[in-house]
Amino acid sequence: MKILIILLFLMISQNAFGQTFPIQIDGRIGKFWVVQNDVIVELDASGPCGSIYYRVLRSAANFQEMVAVLLTAAGSGKPVRLELSQCSGNENIVSHGAAVFF
Repeated sequence: MKILIILLFLMISQNAFGQTFPIQIDGRIGKFWVVQNDVIVELDASGPCGSIYYRVLRSAANFQEMVAVLLTAAGSGKPVRLELSQCSGNENIVSHGAAVFF
């Protein structure tokens, strides 16, 4: 029984591509969308969920700060580092991140 629980936990903690979260991705923002509930950015790097699209959920505690950092980086052409928390379909869900200005 314990082995079954451990195996189940390991299967749940990995996405379809076998990655364990959290995962960091570095890249530059090519496009920025404000959709009905969230913000989506397109990076020049593919994420573990199988796409180049990264979603910042409006329900995230740091939503406004993340949008400010992403807009600043996009406007200045600087790279970002995003930490991903999960997949939603083929979209990468962002938990937090940073812009690199040097």
